[in-house]
Formats: sequence, C-alpha cells, structure tokens
Amino acid sequence: MKKKMLMIAHHFLPYSPTYGQCARQVTLAQHFKKFFDIKILAAQSVNNFGYFGVDDLQNIPIEYVRDKNAYPKQFEVGFEGNLITKALKLMQQDGLLALLKKMFIFIKSKYEIDKYEYSFSRKASKRALRIIESDDIDCVLVIVPPYSAIVTIKSIRRRYPKMLIILDFQDGWVVPELLKLNSLKAFRSRRIERKSIMQSNRIAFATPSMKSVYDEYYHIHIKTKLVLNGYVATSHDHVRASKTDDGEILRIGYFGKIHIGNKDYFRDVRKIFDYFDKSDHDFKKRFQFDIYGYFSGDYSQWIDRVPFNYLGVIDHNNVQEKMSDYDFLMLFHSEEERAEEVLTGKVFEYLYAKRPVLVIGTKNMFDARTLIEGNKLGVFIDIDNDHDMTTKLNYIHKLKKDDLMHEIYDQEYDVSQYDRKYINNLYAEDILQLCTKSLHIPSSIMI
Repeated sequence: MKKKMLMIAHHFLPYSPTYGQCARQVTLAQHFKKFFDIKILAAQSVNNFGYFGVDDLQNIPIEYVRDKNAYPKQFEVGFEGNLITKALKLMQQDGLLALLKKMFIFIKSKYEIDKYEYSFSRKASKRALRIIESDDIDCVLVIVPPYSAIVTIKSIRRRYPKMLIILDFQDGWVVPELLKLNSLKAFRSRRIERKSIMQSNRIAFATPSMKSVYDEYYHIHIKTKLVLNGYVATSHDHVRASKTDDGEILRIGYFGKIHIGNKDYFRDVRKIFDYFDKSDHDFKKRFQFDIYGYFSGDYSQWIDRVPFNYLGVIDHNNVQEKMSDYDFLMLFHSEEERAEEVLTGKVFEYLYAKRPVLVIGTKNMFDARTLIEGNKLGVFIDIDNDHDMTTKLNYIHKLKKDDLMHEIYDQEYDVSQYDRKYINNLYAEDILQLCTKSLHIPSSIMI
C-alpha cells in the first residue's frame, strides 16, 4: 500500500501567473504519484491564470486556501520621495482611507514574516491538520516559497509528534538575510525558522550555496539534501538543430515572469532597458530581445527605445521549440540581495534546449555563474557595469558572426543529470526510506 503524502505548496495551477513559478511543484506531484497517494494544499489567488497546457492533474486531489495577497495583476509602483512626501501624494491621489490602509499594511509588515503569513500560511496550518486527520496522512512536504510556509510545521509537529515532515526550500532568494537584520520581523523569522528546521526530518535545498550556508549555521548536514530544480524532458529530440539565422542580429530570448517599474523587485528589467536606451542606434540594431511570459508594469514607453518584443504567454508545451529559435537564452537578476542562490528551473530548461545561456545580473550570482561559466555553457554580464555590458555583448555578437560560438558553449555537455524525473525519483525514494525509520524528535523542540 502506498504511503499518503500531503504537499503544502502555495504556488500551484491555475492560480500562478507563470508555469515556471510552480513547475517544480507540478512535476513533483506528477512524478510522486507512482510512489505516494498524494494530496495538495495550495493557494487560491484572486486571479485564475489557467493551466498553461498542463492536462494531467485530474487524478491528484487539490484543496485550495483563499489568499487575497497572492498574485495581483500588477505590481504597485510607489511614489518617489521621503516618507512624508509619499504619504501626502498617496492621500492626494487616493484619499485618507487609502493612506490609513497603507499605514496599517506598513506597520503589519514590520511584524509579519511575509505578506502571506496570515493570508495563507496560518490558514493552511489549520486546514493541513484537518486533512492529516481525515486522510490518515503519513508524511507532509512543506514547500518554500513563500517563506512563511514554515509556520505550518510547528502546528503539525505539536499535534503529530511522529509525523514525517520534509521542508523543501525551492528558490534560494526567498530566504531573508536573517543574520544581518535586527528588526522584530527578523527576530521572529530567525526563531520560527530555527524551530522549523529542527522539527523537520529532511530539509531539501534547490541550490548548493544555500545548502552549504544552512549546513554550517545549523549543523544539520546529516538531514539535508541537494535537490536541484532540473528540467522537464519533452518528447522532442533532445539534441536540437539550430534554427537561428546567419544574419547580423544576435537574438536573445527570455522566458518567464518579468516586471518593469519597481526597482525593489529582483526581476525588474529596467537596468537592461536603461542601458540600451542610452546606447547608439548602430549598437542597438545588432541585438533583439524577445520576452515570453507574464510581463507586469508599463513597458509601452520602451517599445521604440529598446530592441525588444513582448510576445505574450505561451503554452509550456511549446516553450522548448521556441527556445531553439535563439542564439542565447537569458537569465537575469537585477538586485544583489539573495543573488548568490539564483539557480531556478529556468536555467535547466535553457540547458535542455541546447542553447548558450546569457546570465545578466549582479556579481554575486555565484551558483548561476559557477554552473554556466564553469561548464562552458554561456557568458556572465555584470548588470551594474555598462562597460562589461558593452564588451561582452560585442564579444558574443562577434562570436555569432564569425561562427565561433563553440568558444563559449560546449554542445556536448551532458544535461541528463538535470532531468527532473530522474531527480524527483531519487527524492521520492529518499522520502520512502525515511518513512520506514522510527522517527524521534527531541522533546525540547516540541513546544
């Protein structure tokens, strides 16, 4: 008889704006079906974004918790100026009630782990306890992000001391730099995180650097595993023939969620657009950026100033074919904070497409740079250095023109180790082994 698993995953279809954002949860559920009787507890956002071509979730039971804070249609773009100036402008534009609401949200943000703590995670804790009891669940998989999902572990462990709990840190950059902050929010986060880490039987990390940091700080290497995001293999021929042209234009494709107009968001493309906006016409005409996915913010003013096309959201089943049209596939991260750990599923999908990867980001994108440059799979460009942007872009443009792409890209690199089915099967087998062991959680952390 199969073991019964409850997966708590805030990001899930159809309430996520991009397939890539919840792809790992979806494929985990699909691959884990042969190992477990699985049920999913996910967030129901205010908007339904569809299934992006996924049609085999019918046999997986899913319960949703309504989350008013999940995935608004647009990011809110704030006013410029100091706090008083911003407050006056907001009251002038939207009225006193809007200002009071904003003040309440601001005060609450100083205490909450993140904006989902009470809109989703606390409610999910209560729902999870009911599901565990009614469905006789054997193990619980808690997926981060959102970071506040860790609060579910305490209530589950208190009610079910011998429950097998797996804490899965999916995206490295969602973990706050807890040790550098001294706010009430950071204090709560540190305390809750430590307890959740200790109360978990297995902790999985999606990036090497994050696993290393946690292993060293908490001394937990015995119960941690590296579980990379990986790619989803398709029925298409794995080694794809090039469809790119031999012309003067270097074509760069980006696939995934993106934004413009919020300097605090790590996927704000404004730095790249600003760079091309001030470049001369002859330079611009040598490049073409095509963007696929959920693009929030007002990009209309940039259409005539930057060599880019926004081509909308596409079915995930067609993504690999589209990727093969480009000379380079772009990964970018616009902020230094948490850039060390950026190693998302997008990177591995790019590798599976057999295309060089163009990493544009801050210097501390260590995991991405190590994978791409260390294995001769593409080029890194410092997003904060215009000289580096110009030098590297000219360099790769010349490589294409002279048919010398092999100098920066190893076409024979074996990507099969990153096949998500292979990775997930090993992950499931590890969890099943844990299910057979007697579980012991120290009484000191049962509080």
